[in-house]
Amino acid sequence: EGFGVTIPAEVLLGRARPHLTAGGAPCLVLEPEDEALYLAVHAAGHCFDRLLWLYDLKLLHARECRLDWDAVAAKARALGVMAALAITCDLLRRRLGVAVPLESVGRAPARLGRRIVSRFVDGRIAPPAQGPLVTLRHLLVMAALCDRPGAAATFLRHHLARIARRRARRWLPAARW
Repeated sequence: EGFGVTIPAEVLLGRARPHLTAGGAPCLVLEPEDEALYLAVHAAGHCFDRLLWLYDLKLLHARECRLDWDAVAAKARALGVMAALAITCDLLRRRLGVAVPLESVGRAPARLGRRIVSRFVDGRIAPPAQGPLVTLRHLLVMAALCDRPGAAATFLRHHLARIARRRARRWLPAARW
């Protein structure tokens, strides 16, 4: 339910390639463009609270020197997570010096949302403390990064209902849920 859309795993796994781990166990590995998209959306979905998620993308970019950022951007547009990809790429360039081509992500929606989110994450070193204001900030940042207003409304409705259910269970433990 991140960014008001659901990314179907079947699409990503359908393009995954077989791989053997260092211990010889078989597994599937996402194609590099799908991996980049997944890591970018995951980092944005956590409001970039940990630099490590961006660093994973930097390592992927270094390992996959022919990473097709235009393909990553096309997949992000098709899935409705272009704004999340764009802010991630912006942070990759500014904070970690990764040369993501600007033209690949230049036409992302929610430009105002991206500027607001940049203000929240610039200069932060550690994850913020927990609490209701942090939760509210997180929800608003995520809504600002939704590609479409309808997706932002879906995202907020889903997560506010989830918060309300959890609070009701905590405050009314004897009620049947």
